[in-house]
Amino acid sequence: MVAFRETARFGEQREALYAVTVPEERGSFRRFCELIGPPGSAPRQVTEFNYRISEIGAALGVPQLRRFDELYEAYSRIASGYSTRLAGIVTTPSTDPGDRHGWQAYVVQVDDRDRVMAGLRAQGIQCQIGTYALHRLGAHRDQGPFPGADAAFERALALPLHGRLREDELDRVAGALDKLVSHH
Repeated sequence: MVAFRETARFGEQREALYAVTVPEERGSFRRFCELIGPPGSAPRQVTEFNYRISEIGAALGVPQLRRFDELYEAYSRIASGYSTRLAGIVTTPSTDPGDRHGWQAYVVQVDDRDRVMAGLRAQGIQCQIGTYALHRLGAHRDQGPFPGADAAFERALALPLHGRLREDELDRVAGALDKLVSHH
């Protein structure tokens, strides 16, 4: 589903919101954009994408929005705890001055990510690949080399992150990660 709106001054009644399903095939999004704004016409702004959110997912999300500040503070506290413990051990997430991280995930950069991930999992610590290089996936394989995306994919490791992680759990994850990357 893609939603877009045209920018307009308040009260002009020119703003539009569309919700559509765009087929998952190469070129379909371009065709959609051409339908809503053919070449040479006034530009349109596609401002939101929503991929397959179910009604249940939407229903769960609305109450979470009411708790946004509380949840964001909890995730920020945990991320800060990780950053303090992991400083100098791995590359930790950062933001530009004035920006705030969304904390959807706490992703560190490590050498030999797959070995480190296996080591953490062997100790009962859940972790995941932190990002994917889309050009490695079937639909995008012929798009060319992207060495920056390859490097990020090969090193990105997402650590456990939820609003109720305790200090002792942060210590356990950081200690295990330190041993795995420092070869103690």
